[in-house]
Amino acid sequence: MGEGITPDLSEVILAAIDSRLLDVHTMIPCKVEAFSTAAQTVDVLPQIKRLLEKADGSLEPEALPKLGNIPVAFPQAGGNFLTLPIAKGDYGMLVISEASLDQWRNTGAPAVPGDNRRHSLAGAVFYPGLVPAAGKIDGIPDDAVVLGAVDEVRLGSVSAGDEVITASVLAAVLQAGVAAGGPGAANFTAADTSLTTQLGAKTFRVKADTP
Repeated sequence: MGEGITPDLSEVILAAIDSRLLDVHTMIPCKVEAFSTAAQTVDVLPQIKRLLEKADGSLEPEALPKLGNIPVAFPQAGGNFLTLPIAKGDYGMLVISEASLDQWRNTGAPAVPGDNRRHSLAGAVFYPGLVPAAGKIDGIPDDAVVLGAVDEVRLGSVSAGDEVITASVLAAVLQAGVAAGGPGAANFTAADTSLTTQLGAKTFRVKADTP
């Protein structure tokens, strides 16, 4: 609103709604500052600024604060899991819960939220993988699942001479890790031993078994 201008009721209502929506968060890209393997949490810096309207009607960008102890959502189901060695400088996205997750995370059972905040940054969960356009993986195939480091991954269609992991081999590796008990270092040691025994220490691609 400009100085000296009296807003009508509809403008006041819209301004109040816009102001409230500044604190309603849904998804925000972020950059990792620190990762705790023990707690499986990250400290992150949100990468999108919000715009605050000044008294003269102009907009001023404001950085969101650094967030700490955000739980990491690694893929996990059916007694199996996949973890990534998250490092400082990695990117990902924060997905914001509509209500506090604290009580549910503590008990693992349906729970009443610990506070009344809605869509608050305090209810964020970190999903690794969302990156700026400059960090995308170029030339990914559309006929295979690729496992490997970004600077080592083999790209393009599967062809003669490619090192591949069939679905059955991957299943055997996962089963070896699960059988070792855990989760913990023993799982990874057993899975790594299984993979090395079957295929050697290389970078591989995953594809379906050939009938």
